[in-house]
Amino acid sequence: MAKAPTRENRRALEMLGLDVEQHAWYKNRTVRYNRCPRCATSMESVAFGCFKCGLDIPNYFTDLDLTPDPAEWPGVVKQMQLRAAAKAKKKTQ
Repeated sequence: MAKAPTRENRRALEMLGLDVEQHAWYKNRTVRYNRCPRCATSMESVAFGCFKCGLDIPNYFTDLDLTPDPAEWPGVVKQMQLRAAAKAKKKTQ
């Protein structure tokens, strides 16, 4: 799995005179942002917690009995699935 491009990666490619658009890791990296439901701080959609107010977003959706849209909240959906699987595994033990 390729790592996300860093600012240094982009600068290095530009300094070498290379076209940054021809590199797959550069083209495929699109960052989507959401707003925290509590404080409206902008954060990446893969995040599952707010760094400003400390809201645990998977718990927020679980407490309200809501299912977030996987396209908008991929990190939250994945975290909710992991927590549900861990809870189910704990019950069977």
